[in-house]
Amino acid sequence: EFAISRETPTKVAINEAVELAKIYGSDSASRFVNGVLGTLVEHENEIRQAIKKVEETKVES
Repeated sequence: EFAISRETPTKVAINEAVELAKIYGSDSASRFVNGVLGTLVEHENEIRQAIKKVEETKVES
């Protein structure tokens, strides 16, 4: 969500995912989700560039 759309603030999107993990996951799921998404945020610019490149490739095809 945060890599594609900027409508939802990053911290809010991560918090929502962590809360869902608490409800539906195991005891450690929320920590895992928080860690994975936190790492993705560190690479947010690279992710956006990769998505843009893929979208441009689709348009050219």
